[in-house]
Amino acid sequence: MSGQDSRPRKPTGELGELVFTSEGISHRRIELPDAKEDIERFIVERAFRCRAEELQRLYRNVGVPQQNPENSFDFTMQSESGTESLELMEVAPLETLGGSFETAPYAYTAGELADAVWAEVAKKASKYGESRKDTIHLLLYCTDRRFSPPPPFWTIVSSVAHRERHPFKTIVFCAPAGDDDAYIEVIAPVPSSKFDGFDEAAERRKLLISARLSDGVIAQEGGKHTITFDLGKALRQSRRHGRPERK
Repeated sequence: MSGQDSRPRKPTGELGELVFTSEGISHRRIELPDAKEDIERFIVERAFRCRAEELQRLYRNVGVPQQNPENSFDFTMQSESGTESLELMEVAPLETLGGSFETAPYAYTAGELADAVWAEVAKKASKYGESRKDTIHLLLYCTDRRFSPPPPFWTIVSSVAHRERHPFKTIVFCAPAGDDDAYIEVIAPVPSSKFDGFDEAAERRKLLISARLSDGVIAQEGGKHTITFDLGKALRQSRRHGRPERK
């Protein structure tokens, strides 16, 4: 039928937030486009609109990056140094962690997830080689809250990036948040002082547990609203899929 979008739909997970009002608690899902290139444009526009000052300090960019046709770098942006490229990569290491968004567990050790994420970064880096004259930035993003852990996790990834060779001038993680916001974490480059006192081995052993926001059970007693999540369910699912126990 004419007018229909024939592009393949890209699988995504669940992003959203809990909304607390005087009337109670609700779950608000962040709706993403269907096609891969539209999702990437959504991420870039959201990041550069909501975190413009932070990204401008990092990229020294002039204006918002422009999306390129297929078989090229994802985006091109103008900086104070000239034309630079921006590549995107979704943080969703499903090949090693569950196979699909439907079957991926809701509990991981931080080290397991960090290694899976860096393996995907290294795989992408291998396409470009270590010595290039052009400048490439890597923007990581997620479409599922299971792959958007809190900052200590990203310090693990940052530590790996600090000691491993890669061709990217910068590596940044972005997660859409709320109606019109974004969470940004700079992974590389960072000063060595960031790792002063950072116990990577201890952080790697920590267990990351998340739950589907839509699975929350909302209850009301008088004027008080509560929401409860079954984190045991995440752990039981983790064990079914062979995820390691915390030691």
